[in-house]
Amino acid sequence: MSAANGEIAKLHLLHQQLDKYVTQLTDGPKRISSGELAIKKKEEAIAAQKQEMITLQKAADHMNLQFKTTENKIADLKTKMNACATNVEYQILKNQIANETAANVVLEGQYLEQTELIDAGKAKTVTLGQELETAKAHLKKVREEVAATEAGLKQSIAEYREKVKQASSCVPEELRGYYQRLTDRNGASGFATVEDGCCNECSTEVTPQARVELKGGRVFVCSTCGRFQYMA
Repeated sequence: MSAANGEIAKLHLLHQQLDKYVTQLTDGPKRISSGELAIKKKEEAIAAQKQEMITLQKAADHMNLQFKTTENKIADLKTKMNACATNVEYQILKNQIANETAANVVLEGQYLEQTELIDAGKAKTVTLGQELETAKAHLKKVREEVAATEAGLKQSIAEYREKVKQASSCVPEELRGYYQRLTDRNGASGFATVEDGCCNECSTEVTPQARVELKGGRVFVCSTCGRFQYMA
């Protein structure tokens, strides 16, 4: 590898390290935002679950009231049946009692099912509450990690930007402007090695003459993907 080739390779490595620090720094706020969103979703789920519990309980209370009302009605019908004067009236009241009793049997089954839903809802509410606390603890940890590493990452970024600036002197003057625009936009992705006679990023074949010139120290830009090339 020629000296120029080695300098471009070194410049690429410096950009890769710089990109790594920049990504770690920018990922911090993203991780915090993700944690905050997770908490918001859990809180919304808990609010929805509480509303669902209110609805379930209201339905259960209504069933219970209906059951008791029917029980009272049955007791009243039994009193009337014991006091009735004719067999016809007795039979009518007996049939009414049977119908109301059957209706209450069905209602009682529905009420039991409703209480099971309420019990399941209570368990879900507890689970959601636990998940919310876990999400809050995780966010607290993330914030602490981000705060602890932020200053060091900023310092590393500043140091590597200076290293990149110094190392970029290997880029020919006529390509400096293009290099700056390319790396400002793409960072380390603005470089590509030439392996087996091809650009390893876009697979465009590099001519034999270009490979010779690359080995001799000329700085090339891929004609297809526009990346700075160097021999692997």
